[in-house]
Amino acid sequence: MKTFSRSLFASLFAAGLLAAPVLAHAEPHNAAKQRGGYHHAHGSKAYGADKAFKGIDLSEAQRDQLFEIRHQQAPTLRDLGKKVGAARQEFREATQGEQFDESKAKAASDKLGSAMAELQLEKARGHAKMQAVLTDEQRKTLAERKKDRADKREAKKDKKDKKD
Repeated sequence: MKTFSRSLFASLFAAGLLAAPVLAHAEPHNAAKQRGGYHHAHGSKAYGADKAFKGIDLSEAQRDQLFEIRHQQAPTLRDLGKKVGAARQEFREATQGEQFDESKAKAASDKLGSAMAELQLEKARGHAKMQAVLTDEQRKTLAERKKDRADKREAKKDKKDKKD
């Protein structure tokens, strides 16, 4: 019986040693996602402005103009995003302290609202610039798509409401 136990232990130990290199290179399921790799592994997906204009027949000059608009706006959007993040943190700290101070919370809330408004306004400016690059037909196509997406969302919401 001791011989059997020892040989079983030796076999399991050897199997563990053989499996160790394989397991050492294994990633957790979400590791690729954390690195931002899933969209590459499952085919290229368009994001942001590229996704908005996917399927629209853009000329090379239009694509270049849209690219230039996005890249001109990127630093401003990044700075405003940081400003919103800092304002959110400030608001969180003002509202989650041991003692609630109405004036601090109000000031932090106003600052957060102002930062978010600046960010949305800058996004609207960029959107207007990009819309100006498009032809009337391209804008019409985008408007139809927007309406279709809204209709789908509404249908999905109605279906969910009927379920509940």
